[in-house]
Amino acid sequence: MHYDNAIYESTGKSEIVIVYNSSKSGTNSFDQLVHLYSVARKTSRWPKRMLFGVLDMAGINAVTLHVTKTQSLKTRRSDLLYRLGCSLVNLHLKKRLESTTLRRAIKVSIREILGAASRPGSSACPASDQGAFLSL
Repeated sequence: MHYDNAIYESTGKSEIVIVYNSSKSGTNSFDQLVHLYSVARKTSRWPKRMLFGVLDMAGINAVTLHVTKTQSLKTRRSDLLYRLGCSLVNLHLKKRLESTTLRRAIKVSIREILGAASRPGSSACPASDQGAFLSL
């Protein structure tokens, strides 16, 4: 297939170019999704850029798994990513609150954040979403 110089007369392109063009749609779709909602920031450090790329990829994969599992296309991607972030932060804050060496001011701040999450109408992450995405 890729070892000969076969050229399609109808397009004037080689077989390898035709195969590449027919299979690149997944990459284009992924790039479009990342462009719409990305965590990437301007940085001159390549490890940070790699981390941002991995987070973008994980976010798209999480949304894909959620839509596949629930068969729901009505939920916006930004809402799903927000809930995912909230569930991870709430679990981390609760775990950190158990530390005996944590300063009192930090414990008070964590309690306020977790308390605000349980109050209706607050802008903090909803406490009921904790672990919602971790059960996938």
